[in-house]
Amino acid sequence: MNNTLFNAQGEQVPARPDWDSHKETIVEMAMDTLFAEKYCDFEESDRDSLKSVLLDSYYSNIDEYDLAKKFESDGWDVDRDFIAALENICEHLSMAERQVVLGWFDDNKPVAPFNICDELIVDGEVGVISEIFKHSPAYFGVKMPGMDENTCRLIKFEDAVPHLKVLPINKE
Repeated sequence: MNNTLFNAQGEQVPARPDWDSHKETIVEMAMDTLFAEKYCDFEESDRDSLKSVLLDSYYSNIDEYDLAKKFESDGWDVDRDFIAALENICEHLSMAERQVVLGWFDDNKPVAPFNICDELIVDGEVGVISEIFKHSPAYFGVKMPGMDENTCRLIKFEDAVPHLKVLPINKE
């Protein structure tokens, strides 16, 4: 289920940006911060080729080893140092993706579609919204059965599925 999100003025909010919809922007931002580092692992002459492989092969939360295999098949010399450099690139990509999402949140200010204490269905179980998560934009913290008090599942506002209580019909 994808909830349509609205801001406080009742205006519809555009969809949350993600890797697939914003990969050009995310890679460009990551390349800028990567190559601005004092000790960058890559030469400026590698930039276009690096960007091309990332656009073709990277996805959110890819394992660096799997990404290294894609670079190797594209002709890059892959060794332990290269994999360490890929870990750094992946951090830059994650930070850039987070910045894009934060920009979306700041520009649109989506309002939570449900309230704290409302029940949601998460993976077939009923959980209770315990908080609007402060560390990631537009996420609920949802307490699930059996979780300790300091743990919650993070659910995007747009992915939240309400638990609808069915009331019995009184046939008197």
